[in-house]
Amino acid sequence: MSGRTEQLDREQMLMEGMSWINGDDTGLSSAEMVCAVLRIAPKYASERRDHPRDPGDLGRCLRLVKKHPWAKKALPILAKRSPVWKRLEAAWDVLAAMMEDEVGIDWSKGNRAPNTYAAMQAVIAGGCKTDK
Repeated sequence: MSGRTEQLDREQMLMEGMSWINGDDTGLSSAEMVCAVLRIAPKYASERRDHPRDPGDLGRCLRLVKKHPWAKKALPILAKRSPVWKRLEAAWDVLAAMMEDEVGIDWSKGNRAPNTYAAMQAVIAGGCKTDK
C-alpha cells in the first residue's frame, strides 16, 4: 500500500472514528477502541483503561466493529495496555457470539443478557468462563 493510500485510509478512519465518538451509540469503551486505533488521547484520559463492563458496553463495542471493521485493530493495542483488555481480547469472539445468540448485538432478541454478563464478569475478574 502506498503512503498516499495509507494517509487516505487514516483520514477516512479518523472521520469515521470522530463520527462514532460524537454519535448517539457511544460509550467509554467503544471510544477507547477508536482512540487506540487512531492513536489519539481520549478527552477523558485517565489512568484506567475503559473496557466493556456489561453487555450494554459490549454491544456498543460490537456495533462499532460491525460498522467499522478497522476498530477491531484496537484489541491487541489495548491488550498491551491493560490486563483486563488482554483477557477481553482473548475471549472477544466467544463473548460476541454469546451476546449475539442471547439478545443480538443490537438487542433485537431481548432486553436482558444474564449469561453474557456472567461470562464477561468472569473474564474481567481473571477467569475464562465463557462456556455457553
